[in-house]
Amino acid sequence: MPAAPAETISAAFASLAIATAFERRSGALRFLGTTPLTRSELLTGKALANSLVAVSVLLAAFIGCAIALLVQGTVPISLTPYLLVWGLLLLPTFLAWTAFVTAAYAAAGNRY
Repeated sequence: MPAAPAETISAAFASLAIATAFERRSGALRFLGTTPLTRSELLTGKALANSLVAVSVLLAAFIGCAIALLVQGTVPISLTPYLLVWGLLLLPTFLAWTAFVTAAYAAAGNRY
């Protein structure tokens, strides 16, 4: 179970990179460059949108696990293990990936 949060975050940021490259190739970044958005605001918005997708995937995974536990009926449902594992692993991983991706985009030329 601990691998799911890391895989979700990794997929979300890979999607962010692919979307930015597509926007650059299609010329959409030139239009974004004419808006009053700063680079940090654009990256923050993209990171928040990807985070919302990641949280939705994790919620779906939790619901799937809860359904499996209810069907089996051998173990009672408790939020404590999920909160401990996801809280202790997901939050630091998310913050580290966010910092890395934002720094990489800022340094590597997410230029308009």
